[in-house]
Amino acid sequence: RMIGPIVATHLAVYDVGLPFMITALISVVAALGMLVPDAAEAKPQSSSAPAKTSFGKEWSDEKGTAKDVEELGRFVADLLSKRHYKWVTNRKCIEKLLETVLPELDIEDKDQYEASMAAN
Repeated sequence: RMIGPIVATHLAVYDVGLPFMITALISVVAALGMLVPDAAEAKPQSSSAPAKTSFGKEWSDEKGTAKDVEELGRFVADLLSKRHYKWVTNRKCIEKLLETVLPELDIEDKDQYEASMAAN
């Protein structure tokens, strides 16, 4: 608490605006440090490369790797547990709930697909 005013007083001897300029510079450096993405927190890419999406008869459902399926399953199980669902003992009810919450999407064309995504 005392170091800042003491240093600023000594800097003000050279130029009255110098403490303010240094404070602004330190603030900009701190802001830039917050904007730089942390590589450790970067989301890992799916092991399967995304394919170009075709609609209608050419539609093909996405198939993840075993690791993708396991990670999503773990996420859903953790989410159900954290939100106090008894998903082990009431598995059939949870499956019915998921079928209701995740209805089939219209894949005839891109506009209908996006509209059905937005509606759900």
